[in-house]
Amino acid sequence: NYAPYEQYTQKPCQGPWTDIYALAATFYFIVSGRKMLDALSRAKGASYPPLHELCPAVSRQLSDVIDKALAFDYHDRYRRMLDFLDALEQVVRPEDYDIDLGALMPKSKASKQAEIHVETSDDSEKMCQVEEQNMPEPKRLAAFFHPKKRRLAYLELTMRKSGGHISRRRWIIEPNRTVKVGRLATSDVMMPADNQISRNHCEVFYNEPKREFIVRDLSKYGTYLADGKPMEKEKSYTLKDGDIFCVVSPEYTFKVVIET
Repeated sequence: NYAPYEQYTQKPCQGPWTDIYALAATFYFIVSGRKMLDALSRAKGASYPPLHELCPAVSRQLSDVIDKALAFDYHDRYRRMLDFLDALEQVVRPEDYDIDLGALMPKSKASKQAEIHVETSDDSEKMCQVEEQNMPEPKRLAAFFHPKKRRLAYLELTMRKSGGHISRRRWIIEPNRTVKVGRLATSDVMMPADNQISRNHCEVFYNEPKREFIVRDLSKYGTYLADGKPMEKEKSYTLKDGDIFCVVSPEYTFKVVIET
């Protein structure tokens, strides 16, 4: 109940935002007495009641800050603990609780930072702040992130719901490994609980040397190319950076992306 979704499927994308989620979930439980909804249930479309609905004493502003810290997509959360504390300072009067938030984590604290730029489909840019640690990095992850050796590959899902609501999720695709897409909790890319989405709907393989993606449909209701043509079941299709394909319908559109 305290683990965000990237701890299930996006381990290379863990960072301060992961701990911010866990901290906010702990706060949610302490204040409301109700555990945060687990991430796998949220991935299937379930939602939790905002804190201000459970506890009238909690202001809407404070509830909104906690909601942002608990955002399902890690791109939508606070990037650094300082950002989280800054937001809390805007909606909570520390003197009411005899707490000096600034003393807990001074803003003047120097920290070296690296920037990860993530392009979104609406051409806006989001920036993830990642604090560099002084401890040695595991060899596997060091090779995975080294800009001279690897470019990260992503699978980006855009979901269009009735009423015009659009939401997006991203998963990292490790090179030369088959990623399974479906509605099973054990899927590498877990889809919403839509009965037309098969348990193992399709699979994606990222061929790093050729910089291309191989997609195979395994489903009952189909996987579709960008032009709307259905893929032949179990036939391999090659996609390049920026290409799209759909699961069941354009309601679930995937885009394959290679970091520039």
